[in-house]
Amino acid sequence: MKFDLRNFSLKTLLYFAFGLLAIISFTHFLFTTHINSQVASRGQSVELVNELSKNTYAMMSVSPMASDAHWPEKRSELKNIVGRHQNQLYTLEFGGKFNYHRIDAASDELLKSLKKSNIQWLPLKANISVLLDGEIEVDSLYLKSTNGLIAGNAAGAIKLINNQARNYILSLENLADDVKFELNQFQERLNSIALIFFMIEMLILILLVVTILNYVIGPLSKLSTVTDKMGHGESDIIRTTYKNEIEVVQEALNRFSIKLQNVTDFVKEIGSGNLKAEISGFEDQAVSNGLEGALVAMRDEMLKVSEDETQRKWATEGLAQFVEILRATDSDVKELGDKIISKLVEYTNSNQGGIYLYNDDEESPVLELIALYAFSNKKYEERTIRVGEGLVGQTFLERKTTYLLEIPNDYIDIVSGLGGANPKAILIVPLIVNDNIYGILEIASFKEYEQHEIDFIEKLCESIASTISGVKINQRTKQLLEESQQLTEQMQAQEEEMRQNMEELTATQEEMARGENERFAQQSAIDENIGIAEFNSTGDLIYSNDEYNRQLGLSTEKAQSLNMLSLFGKVIDNEFEGYIDKTSGSHSMNTYSIFRRSEIDGEQKTVELSLKTGEIPSNEIHVNDLGEMLQIQLEALDITQAKLDESLKVYVEKAKALSGSSYVLTLNDQLQVKNINQKAAAFVSKAGKEIVGKNVKEVFKAFQNKSGRQYLETYEGDTIEADVFIASLADEHEYLVHWN
Repeated sequence: MKFDLRNFSLKTLLYFAFGLLAIISFTHFLFTTHINSQVASRGQSVELVNELSKNTYAMMSVSPMASDAHWPEKRSELKNIVGRHQNQLYTLEFGGKFNYHRIDAASDELLKSLKKSNIQWLPLKANISVLLDGEIEVDSLYLKSTNGLIAGNAAGAIKLINNQARNYILSLENLADDVKFELNQFQERLNSIALIFFMIEMLILILLVVTILNYVIGPLSKLSTVTDKMGHGESDIIRTTYKNEIEVVQEALNRFSIKLQNVTDFVKEIGSGNLKAEISGFEDQAVSNGLEGALVAMRDEMLKVSEDETQRKWATEGLAQFVEILRATDSDVKELGDKIISKLVEYTNSNQGGIYLYNDDEESPVLELIALYAFSNKKYEERTIRVGEGLVGQTFLERKTTYLLEIPNDYIDIVSGLGGANPKAILIVPLIVNDNIYGILEIASFKEYEQHEIDFIEKLCESIASTISGVKINQRTKQLLEESQQLTEQMQAQEEEMRQNMEELTATQEEMARGENERFAQQSAIDENIGIAEFNSTGDLIYSNDEYNRQLGLSTEKAQSLNMLSLFGKVIDNEFEGYIDKTSGSHSMNTYSIFRRSEIDGEQKTVELSLKTGEIPSNEIHVNDLGEMLQIQLEALDITQAKLDESLKVYVEKAKALSGSSYVLTLNDQLQVKNINQKAAAFVSKAGKEIVGKNVKEVFKAFQNKSGRQYLETYEGDTIEADVFIASLADEHEYLVHWN
């Protein structure tokens, strides 16, 4: 088979090209990594050789001082230098770590140079051993020879060390040159490999670009030309021998070109008014989601819109005709029924019809047949139907349209001169408007009713019910007007009565205020002249006025800590009247006191009224007179309180009566709502607990804090005519607002 790149898919070509690039790049990476490792190793070897030279110079400088017994630390230092130097020589020869970097073992060439250097190192090391230890362990045939390279004592060793160290340094320099030479070779090899791989990669990229230009860009240019023609409405067919993705695109464009031509012809047919046109070559028109499906759906929607418009026009014209009948006949219900049913049977192409009206004037409400069209005698004779009886009565109860397609044989017949037969469809619709039902409309036909016809009849029934409702409303309007006039007169009478009640309430409030002022004046007089104290059931002092505290010579706080036993030396548990001695701390006095036991706030208490005898001239006031005066004060307090309580009861009773028959709310000095009855709370559309405590202007838009009649508007849009009264209570005012 002939090899042709066009037969390979673009994905395969891309995978192959990028796979080849990946393999070459990975190989390049491996070679580069390996050679870089060798370069780094030789670079460290150069550093290590330099370190060996530094060690040798250190040996030369330390050796003279190490021979002196006064410098023992120099001997230790020299030993350390020699040991470190020897370890570094092993690392350079066999490999290892230097300065935390890995050094590879020396190559064969480097081993030769290293052996030359070791020839200079061994006698140097031996003489250093003689210098440090006085002798040397002979471990080499070379060292055993008597060639004069090793001294016999320390003084001779120092002389030989300097010369041998210089020779050793020269050998190390030669070793460093050999290491650098090998390092340069590795670097040149690295550069050569980088250049080779770069050329290979560039060649592959060029081949890839050429392949894309020839087998991708070229065919795409042809596709661009064809699609441009399609964009201008021209159809064209592409011929190709490609077997890759471009072939798929070309075949898709060919199919699209054919579909475009078919769709263009279809749109032209639709534009000419043929809403039943079909798309050529489009078979599965029901499920397609493409362009053809969208166009077919558009055609179907246009058909539906056309049909809906026809149905709307039919319903609109029909409603206009029936509205004219309803407008012309709005006084006689039976005449209206006859005209409506005859016109409806004709307009809907029905065969029979009838209208039933709900009659609730009788003891048992019934549906009364007031109009019919083409019913048989049997139907005509059944003039009334009870609620819930048959289909008509059941439809009245359910208030829903009943549509039957299966008719019982004995229900009704459509009769003509040639005979009779059961209808195919019966439609029973309630006459409802504003949730009120007024009757039933029933029609029958040999054909089924469509949904738009049923909707039309239901709307018509609303209009019929509205007209019937208007007729009945007109009949009751006069009666309602008369009843309204009577109610108005009754309301006026009630309003006058409420006004009188409010005046009485105002008078009661004023009387209570006067009584309160009198009581306040009397209480002030008593507080200024008579000491008053209250003791609980255990004899503890729980209240004392200023005069009583003055008599005791104590402050209010200290007086409250006393009891009967500490004051009188005994507990007075019954009524008493007369002179009595009191002791408060170091202070003693004699008072004329009256003790009375009574129940106050559900607790038994003892009340004392007292006058200090030192303040009573004995020649002017007799003891009996003093007791009588205190007794009068007690009775005056009781009488004033009783009057106030009685007035309060009357006020409460009148307020209850007013609250039950009217809308009432009360305000304090800051115009905040104190109380509101249920009727008023319901009227302002808020719960009472939400109104109480709020400013009255949050309830009424423009409230004026003055007495008299005001027209108040709520935020719900209601306007009321209210009476406002101001009652004075001690040092504050109370506003009472009421309306009917």
